Amino acid sequence: MIRTAPLIALLCGVLVLPACLRYDDDPPASPESGEAGISEAASQVGSSAAGSDAFDDLEVGDDATGPEIDDRTMPERYADSLADFGFGAEDCGALEPLDMTVRYPLCDFDVTHRRGTRDILPSCGPVGGPAAAPRHVHIAYGSHRADRDVSFNWMSGIENRQAIVEIGTDPDNLDMRFFGYTFHYAGITREGQQHRVVNEVYVCGLEPATTYYYRAGADGAWSDVYSFTTALPVGDDTEYRFAVTGDTRHDTNEPWNQALGMIHEFAPDFHLFSGDAVDQGPSQPQWDSWFAAAEPYLAEQFFMPANGNHELMALNYTAQFALPGDEENYYFRYGNGLFILVNDLSFTDLTSVTGTVRRFLEETLEAHQDATWKVVVHHRPIYSASTRHGSARDLQDAWIPIYDRYGVDLVFNGHDHNYERTRPMRNNQVVAPGDGTTYVVAAGIGAPLYDNGQEFWTAYSERTSSFVIVDVRQNELELTAYRLDGTVLDRTTLRK
Repeated sequence: MIRTAPLIALLCGVLVLPACLRYDDDPPASPESGEAGISEAASQVGSSAAGSDAFDDLEVGDDATGPEIDDRTMPERYADSLADFGFGAEDCGALEPLDMTVRYPLCDFDVTHRRGTRDILPSCGPVGGPAAAPRHVHIAYGSHRADRDVSFNWMSGIENRQAIVEIGTDPDNLDMRFFGYTFHYAGITREGQQHRVVNEVYVCGLEPATTYYYRAGADGAWSDVYSFTTALPVGDDTEYRFAVTGDTRHDTNEPWNQALGMIHEFAPDFHLFSGDAVDQGPSQPQWDSWFAAAEPYLAEQFFMPANGNHELMALNYTAQFALPGDEENYYFRYGNGLFILVNDLSFTDLTSVTGTVRRFLEETLEAHQDATWKVVVHHRPIYSASTRHGSARDLQDAWIPIYDRYGVDLVFNGHDHNYERTRPMRNNQVVAPGDGTTYVVAAGIGAPLYDNGQEFWTAYSERTSSFVIVDVRQNELELTAYRLDGTVLDRTTLRK
């Protein structure tokens, strides 16, 4: 379903709009009847242009902009799917704003690019010389089906006209090739606007709990070969692990790099982020520094962020991530868990806390009551004893009743740059373990620290930078918070 994209803010004289909206349908548990799956859809794909005109006179195995690529052939069904993209070979050199909705092969959701947000090019062969090596490669779950859908993003030089991911289960045989889109936009710098190019590819229909290897880039300009493992299938009680961080904004991003190195040693299956990656969302140099500090970790670690008050849902934010749903409020399933990330501060809809987002929370939790563990992430804290911001009363009034009604287990927040964990809470009262929601503020990996405090709900708090590692089992969830010197800050276990 396609909805109208909202205006976001007028910043530095530039209108900032959501760049790429995604809306999930309810996907079937497996590819549609009669579909052979990902191997047929993508294995040995050899075309890099898309469009009905391009394929009218195209033999299978040919390329719309040149000869065969590495003697690979294109299955007809995949070619037909690419033709739906609406691009022909004549579009390959074009650079103009487009309004376009895409259904990638084997994906059960639409990706919509709105006119005026970014200039869009199909992946259609290098133009203007060889492409520069990819930078800032990172991955995310492409839809709420984390066990099969993956999105890839990276930056490249302005001459790039290809967005390709080669993938396989053998690092020496990346036998599947997927094409996406190259986006051109103006990033705000101190010198004014500078041209930026970001690439985006979706790969759908992967096998659950399977390790894949991939490289991203363009012919003649590839990234290193990285790996990832798809999510456990929905309902699987196998143990898994995830990390939580927030508020990384820092002049050099050294603490962010340090924390990611430490988190990497724990080998989490995915990484939740409670917002405020950079100080100024529209500042491209800040994003460049942030992504540079994250290399190569986010190329192999699924990174799922929530919008913070410093991101502002700016073009730079939406352009450089490919997240499920509308990218602002989304969810995904992983094994026995449900994970929901929402924007708790909209600049376009001041009633979203009690309206749009509240409905999203209710509808998502209602539809997924089968999940053993329910985790929500958003930026502003429901409970905070910090002397800086403190508890967000509007969120308490609007969302605590929902968390109580549906038995949300954990809520992670940022905004106050310290660490704080509550006792189990229900109806704004401390309750017995297992009868309420635990709220955790884990923020300040680089952002200036704020003084912590103590309230009736506080189980533990400290003025320190931290990250959290959560181990999820069938009936037990263990949360361990670490300081950046590697010492344990806090530990608790939730049981069912």
